[in-house]
Formats: sequence, C-alpha cells, structure tokens
Amino acid sequence: MGRANGMNCILELLPLPSPSTSQWLYSTCAGIPWLRDRVTYREHVAPSRVRHLQRRIGQHQPEVVVFYGFGYRDWWKRVAEMSFEQTELEGFYIACTDRTVFALTKRPTHTGITNQYFERAGALVRAAVARSPRVGLTGA
Repeated sequence: MGRANGMNCILELLPLPSPSTSQWLYSTCAGIPWLRDRVTYREHVAPSRVRHLQRRIGQHQPEVVVFYGFGYRDWWKRVAEMSFEQTELEGFYIACTDRTVFALTKRPTHTGITNQYFERAGALVRAAVARSPRVGLTGA
C-alpha cells in the first residue's frame, strides 16, 4: 500500500510529522512564522491542502477515498465537498458521489480497534461501490 507505481496513494492533511498532536517540533524554525505552533500551521496549510486533494481526486477519480480519524472531520468534509452519513457500524461514515465513495473511519491506532471493525468497514465500502453508477467503468 502506498508504493511507487502502485494503484493507491497515502496522503496526510498536514504533512509535517509529529510524535503526537500534543507535541510541536517546529516552533524554533527561524523565519517561518506559520510554524510557530500547531494551530497556526493548520490554519496556514490545511486550506491549500484541501484544494490540492480536491484537484487530485477530480483528476484521478478514485473509486474510494478513505479518511482516518475524526479530529479532522470538518476538513475531510471539505475535501469530499459533502457531509458523511453514519453507517450501521459505529464510528464509520460514508459519503458518495456518482464517481467516488468517501469513507471516514477510526484510526488503526484507535483504542480498542479490532480487525473485525475494518473487515466490516471494508464490506460496507464494497457494497457502496457496487451501488455506484460507475461500477464496471474501471474494470476493477
């Protein structure tokens, strides 16, 4: 997953790495005022990242886009340009266009998460793709 020349892509809304959301490693970067704290960084970077992700989704028209974590739910809604609907699986949401199924799910590191959660989420995504009008267009 996420390999060069692969059929999928892994992206972050905010690409600077950090050990946790409670730590900020970049406040001492001289001359870059938007790195002074996490909030300023997010406000500076997230809007352009949303636009970039929207363009890439429009360009490549993936069947499925998966968003991990609820901390950026409002940003994920902006990327998808629509609201997510709760599914029968607690903590799993879906939004669909005629071209793409957007899924919002718990992070794999979420406390108490199980393989069964992601197996059920995968089944719900497969069902949503099967209902999509684009089925059969990509040969997948």
